[in-house]
This record gives sequence, structure tokens and C-alpha cells, in this order.
Amino acid sequence: VPIDILDSVHPDYVTDESDRDYLKMIGNVELKEDEFIGYITGEGNLPLVTEYLSADRVRNLRFWRWACESKIDNKDKNALKALPVLAKDEENRYVTTEKTYLADEYSSSRGSEDLVRQFVSDAQFISPDYMEENDGRDWHLFFRSLGVITDVKEIVFRRVLPHLGEKQYKNTSIVPLLAGYVEDLRSRIRTDEKTKEDLSLIQLKCVDDQFRKPEDVWISGRYFNLADNPLADILPDFFVSEEYLDDEDPKVQRNVKDFMKMLGDTYGASLETLTGLRDVKIQYFLENQADYNDPETHYRII
Repeated sequence: VPIDILDSVHPDYVTDESDRDYLKMIGNVELKEDEFIGYITGEGNLPLVTEYLSADRVRNLRFWRWACESKIDNKDKNALKALPVLAKDEENRYVTTEKTYLADEYSSSRGSEDLVRQFVSDAQFISPDYMEENDGRDWHLFFRSLGVITDVKEIVFRRVLPHLGEKQYKNTSIVPLLAGYVEDLRSRIRTDEKTKEDLSLIQLKCVDDQFRKPEDVWISGRYFNLADNPLADILPDFFVSEEYLDDEDPKVQRNVKDFMKMLGDTYGASLETLTGLRDVKIQYFLENQADYNDPETHYRII
């Protein structure tokens, strides 16, 4: 923040603890972090601090990283919601946190941004640039305390889940989105037949690029961490594509695997063992031998 609004002793004067003791003796007041936040967001200083944080992108990033890792209770940080944060857009605009959304990068649920844009006009998202490599800060909790909308679960369950069979949800983004709520879905399926019925209409991309409902597919391979691929030449059309595991985030991959396992268990679509996988492939081969008329491939399978 601009140092001139603090009427403070320049920090270069404080080189050791004895300097700090001396300043206290002459009446210099040392602001605690919570007092500091109240001071910079006060009516007289807020416009100056807003201008200062909006003038330099690096300064803005540094300030919010400090605020996130500060030991102050998040409820006391709430006053910071009046200060500018970077939005996720090409113009690097500054916005305030209230009624903004977290970008996908902050979440283990993919597709949230597209979902919000579908139902909320002019939605703004917090820039992911605040995160650093191997960032251990709890941005999710911090931004939620500032009024950022960090969970789109209500949109997912009320406006997406009942319409999974419709054309607009025939895409690969819907699985990682729902996978972020796999525990909620698993719990609801046990007690709510409507949720089970709705989820049965989800359209899963298969290896032939066609989309099918869970009752018409098999889920196997990497979804169950099967190390081998027996009869690799045989790839039934109705096997669910492993494209859903392309995301490099390990947490997203775990959620997707857990989600697929839940679908398989619920709708009888799981092939969890190498023996089961092999048997289905053999049956498919016997029913579709004409598709394997290349002698080398045919003999390799036999």
C-alpha cells in the first residue's frame, strides 16, 4: 500500500529489536495486521489504496498473496473485498471480489467456468495468476471469505443434472465437472431415485467417438488402474474413452476415476478385473470377426 497514507516511520530505521523498542518508547504505534486491514480499507484511505493496487500488476499479486497467507481470521479479512483483484480476461481488468467466481484453475472440478457462463451473463472470474507453482495457500477458503462464489453446485444439481440427456451435454466437459461432486452424487444416489434416474442419462464418449448412456457402455482399463491390456487389438466400440483422464491434475484424475467407478457400480458397467475385460473382448471378437480380416491381426488375437 502507499506508505505515505500510514504516517509511519520508514522501515529502514528498524534494523533490530532495540530500534523497535525505541520507537515504542517515543510513542510510535505499531499496527497489528487486523488493524492494518481496517486502516487501509477505511473511508479516507480506500480510494488511494485502490488506485495504488490497480496501477501495478506485480504489486497487486504480491498484496493478495500476502493477504491470503496472513494469519488473520478470514472473517476479519472480509473488509478487503472492496479492493481490486485481477479478473481472468484478455484485458487484465480489475474487479472487486463480490459476485465474482473462481477460475477453474483453483478447483478440482473442471468445466465450472463454461457452466457459469451458460447461465450467468457477464460473469467475472478471479485470475489464476495469484497462484504460484506448488502453491500451498488456501485460495478457495480465502476468496470465499471475500464474497467470491467458489461453488457452482447449486447450478450443477438444479440446472444440469436433470437435463443430462439433452444435446448440449453431449461433450467431454460434463464428466470432469460432475466428478468434482462425486461424493455428493454418491450420497444422493443411495437415497434419491430421481438423482439416480437423472444420472443414468449422462452421455459418455466411447472409443468410436460416439456418446452412449452408462447402461450401454463398459468402463475399464485405466479407470480401474489395470496395468495390462489383454488382447490389445480388440477395442470394442462401446468402451468408454480414456480421454477423460487427460487432465494433468492428479486430483482431477482421482475424481474422474471415482466418478466412473460410481457409474459402473450403479449401472452395471464396470469391468474391474483383467479376466472380465478379456472375456468381454473375446465375446466382441466372436461377434465381429469380419472387422478383423487382416491376417496378421487375426492370428495375433487367436
